[in-house]
Amino acid sequence: MDIVRLMLPDLEINIYGVAGDLCIVGEASVRAGYRVMEKLMKNLRYLRNRYPDKLRRIVVLIIYTSLAMPDLVEEAKKRDIWVLKATGDIVRPKLLDKIKTLA
Repeated sequence: MDIVRLMLPDLEINIYGVAGDLCIVGEASVRAGYRVMEKLMKNLRYLRNRYPDKLRRIVVLIIYTSLAMPDLVEEAKKRDIWVLKATGDIVRPKLLDKIKTLA
């Protein structure tokens, strides 16, 4: 899967990729807290409403950061959002294991 920045006339998604039934939508931030997750959720809702053709049956939400704040980590676990940094996973969503079994 190629990961790119998705530029639409009225929306920018930092991390975006599509392969078959799988779609990745995410935000990148040096320091990520709850607000970054809120922005990601808002962008996902906007995509669903205005650009549903950009999404697929399985959507994996990602936040890529150097520093994940505790409030983000806690909420990402609850919402099954993948939070990672260059050295590895901070929060690995259960959805990733389900996708492996589908492959």
